[in-house]
Amino acid sequence: MENSLSFIEKLKNTSSIAAQEDVGKYLKESKLPLVLYGAGDLARWAKSELSRQDIKIDFISVDKKYWTPDMKFMGIDVLPLDDILQNCDKVNVIVAFICKNDRETVEMLNKTQKVQRCFLMPTVNVFRPINRFDSVFLDKNASCLREFYDNLADDLSCKILFEYLMAFRTGTLKEITKLMLEHNLIEEKQYFPDFLALSDNETYIDCGLFNLGTIEDFLAETNCKFNKVFGFEPDTSYFIDCKKRLAFYETLKGVVNETNVILLEKGVWSKKQTLHFFSNYDCPGSSRISETGYTVEVDSIDNVLGNEKATFIKMDIEGSELEALKGTEKQIRDNKPKLAICVYHKEEDLITIPQYILSLNPEYKLYLRHHCSCSFTELVLYAI
Repeated sequence: MENSLSFIEKLKNTSSIAAQEDVGKYLKESKLPLVLYGAGDLARWAKSELSRQDIKIDFISVDKKYWTPDMKFMGIDVLPLDDILQNCDKVNVIVAFICKNDRETVEMLNKTQKVQRCFLMPTVNVFRPINRFDSVFLDKNASCLREFYDNLADDLSCKILFEYLMAFRTGTLKEITKLMLEHNLIEEKQYFPDFLALSDNETYIDCGLFNLGTIEDFLAETNCKFNKVFGFEPDTSYFIDCKKRLAFYETLKGVVNETNVILLEKGVWSKKQTLHFFSNYDCPGSSRISETGYTVEVDSIDNVLGNEKATFIKMDIEGSELEALKGTEKQIRDNKPKLAICVYHKEEDLITIPQYILSLNPEYKLYLRHHCSCSFTELVLYAI
């Protein structure tokens, strides 16, 4: 395991992407049509981020072999890329799909006469704050990052922390993806790594149900043998869909019922109250507590569980993780449940979340895993 002092120095000595080209500025100022090349989850995220930064997409495209007449993506007509290039003098292109040769695709399009510039998403700085983990952050938080690094339980966690921070500095996921491939992390289920052993008597708390996928993974990992499941989801639309999906297990599999899987239409917070909520259906899974929007009920895990003992808590709640952990103080102090907490939504999460967990229960061992090779998201802190 590398010394934490050299870990920080290596980061600081790496040229930051902040000093590189501002692609967002270029796209805003360019008068050329912008083509989003892709029509999957990665393209959905790209469209949402571009819209958030007032960057207009003129065309959505796919390869002709995947195209069908009247094909639409997020309400926009989809056209074959060849047709778009044939009918335009010059365009800019963002490649937003996952494949083994995506970089070769970018290189090829950059050599195409009708393409002015082609970028690979998400390696351009328009897709995340370019000031994340900059030199100011590293200087301010050097001692805390070193402490976090030194508290990580295995060498792989240390490497992931370094390569994740380095990815923001350099603007490429190449090295962390290589690390994931070397250790088979791409095949590993998020929230259920090999070192997190599950028993037949788990009481699992799922904070941020979204589409019920993680509860379904939990049922598969435990072979449907468990004590109880509590699921929190404040977004009414997602909550209704989750209830419908759960009905499959109630009727066809007969493994769950209203007493052992309890879904709650509320968010997780430090205390019981009413807050504002923003539903972002342009980018599914990114709805969150906000300063404006409609109101939702939130509550703390300690309040909801009462005397129930949690054994495993997962949180992916779009930046509300620390506040939710504050409402889990009793469970963490008294019961030491396994924790799987997302730490990528806010820059300070890498500092404040591990600090808070260890302040409540210093017996935890901390692990870090990155679960997505195509974006800067899905960084999870595990405490066991």
